[in-house]
Amino acid sequence: MYFDWPAGGTLEQLLQMRPLTEAEAKLVFAQVALGVEAAHRQGLVLRDISSLNVHLSKDHQHAQLCPTARANGEKYYESPEIAGQSNKDKKHSQESDVWALGLLLRELTASTPKPNQRD
Repeated sequence: MYFDWPAGGTLEQLLQMRPLTEAEAKLVFAQVALGVEAAHRQGLVLRDISSLNVHLSKDHQHAQLCPTARANGEKYYESPEIAGQSNKDKKHSQESDVWALGLLLRELTASTPKPNQRD
């Protein structure tokens, strides 16, 4: 699969510099949610929804979910049923993608950064 990497950096980088306005948060979340919905309609499970994998255009008006090569994603975004499993036993689902999408929304709108819990 080919992705054209947007030139505005990742959402994670932007959030480390400043909080998003309400309008920016709505715009980014809507675009990511529509992308997740399209993938799910095709029967796909994304497994790695996170601010690190949301890439932005230079003007921050366009967001694109670009999964990384990491196999397991970030622990912060794992749903409860995934979090307790060993890496080889993890059974990701569309429901666990929705959980991660909810945590992304929290990250977009909260005044505090997410906990630093990378694999």
